[in-house]
Amino acid sequence: MSGTSSSTKTYSYTNEDVTKVVRRFTADLLMIASSTKGMTEEEAAKYGHDVEYLAQRGFLKFVDVTLLDNGAEVTASQYLVRAGTNDLVPSKPGGVLWPAVGSPKVRIVLRYTDTYSQAEKDAAKPNLRFTWSSTDANLNHPSLKASDARDYSSNGYGISRKDFK
Repeated sequence: MSGTSSSTKTYSYTNEDVTKVVRRFTADLLMIASSTKGMTEEEAAKYGHDVEYLAQRGFLKFVDVTLLDNGAEVTASQYLVRAGTNDLVPSKPGGVLWPAVGSPKVRIVLRYTDTYSQAEKDAAKPNLRFTWSSTDANLNHPSLKASDARDYSSNGYGISRKDFK
C-alpha cells in the first residue's frame, strides 16, 4: 500500500506583531547605549525606528550591532528576522549590558532582503532617521565566539538574536 500526504502551514502576522518584536530589539539597543556610551539613547531610539520601518515592509534580513573600542571588536549581537515561523520561544529583552570601554563606538549594519529595490530605497529615505550606506565590514566576527541568545516573537514574526563575545 502506498500513499502521499502534504501539509501547508500558514502564519499570519500584522504590523502590530512586527512592532512588538522590534520594540524588544530597541530595548536591547537602549541597554547597549546606556551601558557602553557608544551611542546616545536618542540615537538608539532612532535606529529602532528605522529597523521597525524596514521590518514592517518586509525589507529587513538581519541587523548586526557591534561594540568597537578603537576599531577593535569587543562584543556583538546579530538579530536575524524569522518571518512566518512559530518555532521561536519568546524572550524578554536583556543580556546586553555590554562593558564600558575606553573609546566606545556602536556600529549598526542592516542587511536587506532582495525585494528592497532602489526605487523602494528612494521612497523610504524621507521616512528613515538615518542615511544608510553600504559597508564592507566583516560581520562574521572572527575574533569573537558565537552563542545563541534570545528569540523575540509574536504570531509568526520573530527575530533570533545571536551574541558574540
